[in-house]
Amino acid sequence: VTNTATDIYNNTSTCSFTITVTDNQAPSITCPTNINVNNTLNQCSAAVTFSVTASDNCSNSTIVSNPVSGSTFNVGTQTVTNTATDIYNNTSTCSFTVTVTDNQAPSITCPTNIGVNNTLNQCSATVTFSVTASDNCSNSTIVSNPVSGSTFNVGIHTVTSRATDIHNNTSTCSFTITVTDNQVPRSEER
Repeated sequence: VTNTATDIYNNTSTCSFTITVTDNQAPSITCPTNINVNNTLNQCSAAVTFSVTASDNCSNSTIVSNPVSGSTFNVGTQTVTNTATDIYNNTSTCSFTVTVTDNQAPSITCPTNIGVNNTLNQCSATVTFSVTASDNCSNSTIVSNPVSGSTFNVGIHTVTSRATDIHNNTSTCSFTITVTDNQVPRSEER
């Protein structure tokens, strides 16, 4: 600002000074509410997009999100931190969580129905079998009832198997075990 003083005889003097206006107002930033999604089929994660907005008194703001929108988030809860910066380096932050839930049950495979003959001189047979499972996130725990290696009496028995993953999703399958008595009775001489 330049200032001039003039007297009645047109003598003048000047002085000047500066006025500096500083923008110390941070931008306003808005995060979405916490986001909850299910895993992508056959994946232990999900790609998640979101929108963060900001406004400023002097300019547009640059927004940086970590992780960025469209990132792949693993099953579980992760925090997204967002920073808005205006042209004068004033910043504001906000954060929200992304929770990816594994709701996919494991895939379980039972053997085909099993037929065996009785063990010699027994009215039963010991039968072993294999049940397999796979999961998008982990190995699964398999429980069969009755268990492999059990002794089955002559007749038809149903075995039910359940696979449970680390997020308590379950799948079941079943099959039959048929034990046939094919032993001819012995005649005793007297």
